[in-house]
Amino acid sequence: MPPSTVRDVLRQEGNPTATTLRAMEAVIPADFMTDPIALAASDLSAPILGKPRGKRRRT
Repeated sequence: MPPSTVRDVLRQEGNPTATTLRAMEAVIPADFMTDPIALAASDLSAPILGKPRGKRRRT
């Protein structure tokens, strides 16, 4: 996977495919932050990927 793809995902620029997300997930160790108490204590959260959409106008 090109570094630019990883950079774009981490910067929330674009909308990655499921294949891209699976490829990124594959390199994360199985025991990485699986303890929900440790995760909550770490103050980490998952960002929403992609750019926010503007409000749609009703016609």
